[in-house]
Amino acid sequence: MQAGTDANSKVYTFDGVGNRIGQRRRSRAQEIGADRRRESLISGFGVGNDVVDLDDPETVVEGLNPRFDERVFTSEESRKLAESCDTHALRWTLWAAKESAYKLAQRWDPETVFSQSRFVTDIGDNGRGIVHYGDWHCVVSISHEGSAIHALATSNHSDRERVVSGLGRIEESDDPSVRVRELAINSVARHLQIELTALIITAGEDRIPVLLLDGQPSGYLSLSHHGALTAFAWMPPRGERGGEGERGRGGRMKAQLSKR
Repeated sequence: MQAGTDANSKVYTFDGVGNRIGQRRRSRAQEIGADRRRESLISGFGVGNDVVDLDDPETVVEGLNPRFDERVFTSEESRKLAESCDTHALRWTLWAAKESAYKLAQRWDPETVFSQSRFVTDIGDNGRGIVHYGDWHCVVSISHEGSAIHALATSNHSDRERVVSGLGRIEESDDPSVRVRELAINSVARHLQIELTALIITAGEDRIPVLLLDGQPSGYLSLSHHGALTAFAWMPPRGERGGEGERGRGGRMKAQLSKR
């Protein structure tokens, strides 16, 4: 829920066991990010994710700016909020959908601005739908698990079935930037059945996180954290299958919400 960032405000490199091993040279990171963006533009490929912790005090409506809803939601979205029997959950469901779509859109166009009301949602009761941003659109899927709202954005539904994703819970003393990277590395390593040390997360252009497998960019990674929750989504490279193994049917890794 980081107001348009991808859980990557600190430009550090992490090894496969979650240790911070210093900053990468910015020129190399920029090259990686530029390559990732060119591939996204050509293939229409990528993933965005966002998580909201409904138990976090930040989500309480009394603490929001009085014009929050007016600034964030369209007139149709505001109507749905007014008619909802659970305004709290719906408000942050719509927010998470917009945020995840923004993260995907930013991969294709770094000039994309997170003007929330311009990201127009159309989400069904099953948690699946579309987010429009001008002439561009993507599909989103949203899950509710306990206090967690987790949104995933992909170019199409078939890409969604390939995504490896997961949730984690952290303690107040934890560094969420470290923990979310640990979650992603541990989960992807299990999925690929490889050693943790084969994976590193670094920052590409515009601080969008990049997963390196044996030193080479692998697929597309999105990180998020809010409150006591962390979340990630990883799109495997073309030609590699996702959606099976630990994640079960439907392309989603079962949430790992055990406290550290």
